Amino acid sequence: MTSLQLKEQISTQFLFAETNKNGNHATGLEDVRKKFFDDFKQHGFPHRKDEEWKYVNLESVLKHPYQLPITAENYIKKSDNRLNDLLSNFQDCLVFINGRFSPDFSIGSVYTPFLKIFPKKTEVENKYFLNHFTNIISANDSFISINTALAEKFYFIDIPPGFSNPSPLFIIHVTDSESGAIMNNSRFLIHAGKNAVVQVVEYFIQEGTNPGLSNRVAEIHCEEDSILHHNLIQDSSIQNNTDTNLIINSGIRIERNASLSSVALILSGSFTRNNLKTCLSGERANANLYGLYLLSGEQFADNHTLVDHAVPLCTSDELYKGVLNDSSKGVFNGKIVVRKDAQKTVAYQSNKNLLLSQDATIYTKPQLEIFADDVKCSHGATSGQLDEDALFYLRSRGINKTESINLLVTAFAREIINKIQFVPLRELIEKRLEIV
Repeated sequence: MTSLQLKEQISTQFLFAETNKNGNHATGLEDVRKKFFDDFKQHGFPHRKDEEWKYVNLESVLKHPYQLPITAENYIKKSDNRLNDLLSNFQDCLVFINGRFSPDFSIGSVYTPFLKIFPKKTEVENKYFLNHFTNIISANDSFISINTALAEKFYFIDIPPGFSNPSPLFIIHVTDSESGAIMNNSRFLIHAGKNAVVQVVEYFIQEGTNPGLSNRVAEIHCEEDSILHHNLIQDSSIQNNTDTNLIINSGIRIERNASLSSVALILSGSFTRNNLKTCLSGERANANLYGLYLLSGEQFADNHTLVDHAVPLCTSDELYKGVLNDSSKGVFNGKIVVRKDAQKTVAYQSNKNLLLSQDATIYTKPQLEIFADDVKCSHGATSGQLDEDALFYLRSRGINKTESINLLVTAFAREIINKIQFVPLRELIEKRLEIV
């Protein structure tokens, strides 16, 4: 299947879904869906002539005859599957199977009351959601447009003002491709109320032997004086040569005196595209953005970040690290924009990479666009091999080569892993660090 054929198939699926709503339209939301669908029809999928996609071979992702999920009820929770492993380790988990909320598999009661599912039956009920929806993310990306047009439900996680809990909310995304190649579109709005302190972990896995494409979009809003720790973990292990593909779009707005800490980990998966756009829109807002990608085989990961300093007196610190082995390929494209009136900005960005193979490739492009004069900003990128002296030292102490390499990789990665606030999750991730 070509990207053009898939475009036509998606158009057919959208029109079929619209026709079969039997007039039960949620006024307002359907207008938004149609707007984004028209945008996708006009622009289609991106290609390598687009600067933002120049290193991406999307045809390898789009070649499969993806179908939209018909039902989530066929998913069986086996004793040895990935979901069961996660549920046995954590509490307060909201489970989404092929983009649909599954109350049967979800556990815990702390965060469930904060989950609101749209569309509702009337325009009045949808108005509250529409006041927030698409305010942070707009129709400037084909996969955002597809997601908005095809997402069956929109999930609003509304954390109330003053809420605080040391235990995180786990959002577990399961792509179930057992019955055939599947494309799911999950859409979230995460709202941290004033003075709230909360941790949110999004964990992506795939079950099944057929190709899967998970297209997830989230708008995240941090109100004044709130603190949000947000973790993204791509752990869709490749089994039986199955294509596991993940495209993530996150739009974040941080208000006055609010703070966001984001940790994005790519531990597995055939193809991962992580788009992260962060706007510091209130004075003294703070953003800390961390990322780690561990790639081997023919895996591909592309991290695109944008930090927009829109007002004065804000700070941001960004550090992304990569470890690439075999014939894997990685991309880091990070941009900091400091607007004209955003004086007293402090913004740092760094990308560091370890190449464990001569066939591994990294493309890195750190960028600064500064339109103010009273700022402190820096950016940089490095790529290199393991320290041969350190490797020789470990080997001389009787440690074999594979274990020595993994020790050095773990030490390199731990700077990012340690940014995870929840210790049990951090310990789980450390067990997944072996790359050789």
